[in-house]
Amino acid sequence: MDEKRVVYLEITSWIGMSIGATHYYGELKCGDKKVDLLHPLTRKEAANLNKESLFDYMYKAGENYPGYVNRDKLIKQAIKTFIDHFPTADILISGRSYCADPQEILVGPEDLKEFVNSLVKEADSFGRYEGDKMRMEIIFQKFRKFWHAYT
Repeated sequence: MDEKRVVYLEITSWIGMSIGATHYYGELKCGDKKVDLLHPLTRKEAANLNKESLFDYMYKAGENYPGYVNRDKLIKQAIKTFIDHFPTADILISGRSYCADPQEILVGPEDLKEFVNSLVKEADSFGRYEGDKMRMEIIFQKFRKFWHAYT
């Protein structure tokens, strides 16, 4: 498969792991190319950041910022950025390039997206490898066979 067709949205967050963490961060990756996802701060977002900040820096409305309070807004921005920055790519996956398991496809051919996302949903329903290793192996083999046939 031509790896330039596939772009990965890597989402990072410390929500639930670090005191006061409230943001999601995203980066699009394809080979050596990386694009950080930024958005202009609203007045409310800038005010909230300034109120919570431990530093002297003051955020301003309109300033580009990498943190998203809402994961869905991050994904919407990722799709727009994917279209603008990766015109030859046709698949956007929410996940990591080094993970072989099925990962959610955000943009791609409908048959591929539907099949892979159904496997992701099934795997998540039982906790993936930690929940049922044998069942996950079956899902992985289905994914691998379809992915290789498709690409």
